Amino acid sequence: MRFLSSVVDLFRAWWQVDRIRISPVAGKVLRLRRGAILVIDGQNIVVCGRRVIRQGGRICVVYDCQTPSDRAWLRIDPGDGVDASPQIEWVASDIVRRLRESDIEVWRTTRS
Repeated sequence: MRFLSSVVDLFRAWWQVDRIRISPVAGKVLRLRRGAILVIDGQNIVVCGRRVIRQGGRICVVYDCQTPSDRAWLRIDPGDGVDASPQIEWVASDIVRRLRESDIEVWRTTRS
């Protein structure tokens, strides 16, 4: 009986803790790893690295990417929870564009 009580206490503690909540699609984009293959504007993009930065008082994830012709960056501000869409910026050839989650196709993610 004591074991069951411990499990219930553990579940209750987990349930009451504040957790970051984001949409499943945003979660997929935020979990990219080195070597992941993306498709943006019909181009295959390779994720070369990942950095977490603070920008304007917010924490963002920046992916260093390689396009067929140049280096590029994908900056993601996850927003404020499930109802907020992440703000995504694609920087390639010194041009900054806003993207939607649906503008990015993820073809392969790696565990390394």
